[in-house]
Amino acid sequence: MDINNETISEPAKLAEAFNVFFSEIGENLGKNFENLNDNIDFCDYLDPTEKRFTIKSTTTSKVFHLLSKLSETKATGLDNISSKLLKISASVISASITVIFNTSISTGIFPDEWKLARVTPIFKSGKTSDLNNYRPISIIPVIAKVFEKVIYDQLYKFLNENKFLSNCQSGFRSLHSTVTALLKATDDWRLNIDNGIVGHVHGAKGAAVGDFLVLKQCVNSRKSRSMSLSIPGHQT
Repeated sequence: MDINNETISEPAKLAEAFNVFFSEIGENLGKNFENLNDNIDFCDYLDPTEKRFTIKSTTTSKVFHLLSKLSETKATGLDNISSKLLKISASVISASITVIFNTSISTGIFPDEWKLARVTPIFKSGKTSDLNNYRPISIIPVIAKVFEKVIYDQLYKFLNENKFLSNCQSGFRSLHSTVTALLKATDDWRLNIDNGIVGHVHGAKGAAVGDFLVLKQCVNSRKSRSMSLSIPGHQT
């Protein structure tokens, strides 16, 4: 691996090089947005609401259902507890896991061990000696993914029931995909053509397009017009 005009081949140094590179990706990308208009507020795109989302305790039956539906081929995290083991022991451990989940919800504390991930650099294309040609795949403990699903189901239900999700939101939604996004775009284009409004789409050779959330704008927001989130036992 070529890094700063130096060739690195020792496993420990390679691991550290990848670790530093991946951990600094976000910060380096953020520098590209430093000149954005700070007066733009993400709340300007949301409708005012008094709705409030609160994370609720889960149930043993819910945890058992999630454990019993685990794929046995799911990758194992640093805890070395496989999804197969969790699945076959679901009836025995569901109650205890539920207590751990509910304790985390009530205290607002997420176990540190569940935050640790096994990161594997996956080669994309180009020179194998260039760090920029690798992307990280992070594998957290399977049980952490189960807990994530518990919270996700509650939040997704809340967003759907209160119609917070835009009809144009196709990513990360059930029964939605890039296909539905393209169908919406082509339908709008056809409608504009029928109405005599001819538009065009610009493209750039070699340009990479990604979904990046400019956190700076969200963090600097001074408005609170959107929904609020609370964790039992903690003030918001």
